[in-house]
Amino acid sequence: MGRTVREARPADITSIMQVMEAAKKIMRSSGNMHQWEDGYPSEAVIFSDMEKHGGFVIEDTGRIVGYFAFLPSPEPTYSMIYNGEWLDDIQSYHVIHRIASNPDVHGIFSDILDFCFSQDANIRIDTHIDNHIMQHNIVKHGFTYCGIIYLANGDERLAYQKLNDEPIFHQENRWNSESHRADLLSTTKETISYKDIPIAQFVDIILKGDDEAMYYLLHKRMKHLLYERYQDYSHNLYDDFDDVLEDFFFYVRESSPTPYLALQRIKKTEAFDNWLLNTFRNYLNNRSEKESRINFVDKECEQIPLLTEDSTSNGEIKIRIVSQLIAYALQVFYPRGRFIFLRSLLTILNEQQAMPDKEMAEALDMSYISYRVTLHHMRNNVRCFREKLLRGESLRLDDKQKDLAKHIYDDFPNLYPILFDCYIQCIDTLKTSAAVKELRSQYMEERGFVVHEPSISEQTHITITRFWEELNQWLRVDKNNPYRLSVN
Repeated sequence: MGRTVREARPADITSIMQVMEAAKKIMRSSGNMHQWEDGYPSEAVIFSDMEKHGGFVIEDTGRIVGYFAFLPSPEPTYSMIYNGEWLDDIQSYHVIHRIASNPDVHGIFSDILDFCFSQDANIRIDTHIDNHIMQHNIVKHGFTYCGIIYLANGDERLAYQKLNDEPIFHQENRWNSESHRADLLSTTKETISYKDIPIAQFVDIILKGDDEAMYYLLHKRMKHLLYERYQDYSHNLYDDFDDVLEDFFFYVRESSPTPYLALQRIKKTEAFDNWLLNTFRNYLNNRSEKESRINFVDKECEQIPLLTEDSTSNGEIKIRIVSQLIAYALQVFYPRGRFIFLRSLLTILNEQQAMPDKEMAEALDMSYISYRVTLHHMRNNVRCFREKLLRGESLRLDDKQKDLAKHIYDDFPNLYPILFDCYIQCIDTLKTSAAVKELRSQYMEERGFVVHEPSISEQTHITITRFWEELNQWLRVDKNNPYRLSVN
């Protein structure tokens, strides 16, 4: 079995991080002392690559020996280049980031370029001024030095670009190149007609009911500008950028009784892009305020007693923690996260075998990788909420969720029907209108997805002790130390 390139999977994360550490050692031994510092690239960065279908591993006889990110334009840090210019600044491109390999393998850079140029003929790359090994490889393989770019944190990078006449699709396929090429074509064919339209003209087009035009504008033409706004608020948001962008699409479309009614208030002299950016900023501000993590006890709530090993009131305390945990998660998660969370809790309560991840992803019309990354983020957030409650803090709930938490606390034996009602409501919010459902790949389409009705009596048939243990197991909490998360 030879060396192959494939898309990275969440299960690869341990091997990938080992490769990253090996690459850092190579950097330091060659005099490159300041690249990839302070824990970069972190697991979160790698998972973000995976979610965008842009993280790839190189395997040699079944062992992961390398990693790289291969992402489509626009790259926000490439919008400005100094002391030079790009070879081509009009056509779309792909960028290669985070190249890493084990020191005992050679030719990885050639393998990466073979794969990348089989997907796109226009590729950009940058590297640290002290990374002489990478600079040598980049120039050796035909890239042209174009100038200096600056990262979001202000660090300087040397930027390069290479143009081939056309992508090189190898007959001996390494990563299903033909099918991937077909996927790329299928995702872009519906947006080609909007490519050269001035942004100001999109107002009239969208007001005629063209949802695809708005979707294209958010996901293509203005994505890098919207991402810059998102970064200012990302530390307080529980969804990643793509999910936020999807929800903003619906926010703009359906915030009024008539789709896009807000657009009609735009004056002809006002720039549409400025209006959209300001609307996005206000939307982010509202979401950020709603989703801000609470690092203090809510003064209006009674402090939750701490769990002890021999306390006879532990059962009551656990019910209080569970009731607030569920209510808060349903308050801050958006429909897709709520659906996965509720489905998982109902599975625990019904003592059923969980639906396989691939089937869940299909039911939600998500890719398997996207579903796994979403599940990973959601568990991390729920564990964060749980730790705050274990420390005796109370999470700030709105009035609706306060009522839900009280309902759960007062009537825990009926937790199943309580959550099932929330589950049904969540499914209703996931069903999109016929005009836009094809555009929402992250949300469930109306295609006959069957809800599993309760198969048990009204009583939960599970004790708080058992539910607590099952919930901690689902969250992958260290059972020997309830205050510390398990490593796995």
